[in-house]
Amino acid sequence: MTSRPRFSFHLPRPVLALVMLGVLTMLATAPGQAQTFTVLHNFTGGASGDQPYAGLTMNASGDFYGTTQYGGVGSDGGHGVVFRLSREGSGWVETPLYAFQGGSDGEYPLGGVVIGSDVALYGTTSGYNGYGSYGTVYRLTPPLSACVSVLCPWRETVLYRFSGG
Repeated sequence: MTSRPRFSFHLPRPVLALVMLGVLTMLATAPGQAQTFTVLHNFTGGASGDQPYAGLTMNASGDFYGTTQYGGVGSDGGHGVVFRLSREGSGWVETPLYAFQGGSDGEYPLGGVVIGSDVALYGTTSGYNGYGSYGTVYRLTPPLSACVSVLCPWRETVLYRFSGG
């Protein structure tokens, strides 16, 4: 009978200690907390907007800003809304900031907005002035004076109109 060579594998003590420490750390770590899902706002169409498509942007005060693809003004269901969600008590209140008219101001914002260093909101629309249009880049600024009505629209400036091609 021939003897087979035996292989032995030994970890150096420092490596073995690190492996054991890692295993003990994994066993001792508390399991992660379950995530919860909370609806902040249900869109109802009309002036408040309809069909939000993009994500939200949060400002330093904890307010959220976003867009809806449809809604706003007009008998055709509207051309999109830029809105703010603000915490009020234990709930959230939606405030429409701007309703696209569907003309040269743009229509159907599919992307969200970003907050510029000038506190203005910047975003894009997917169209303007009907079919065959290619969208806009816009800037929204808050009113210059205090609002006297519940709806206080922000002022839009079209920065660029895409021409296609």
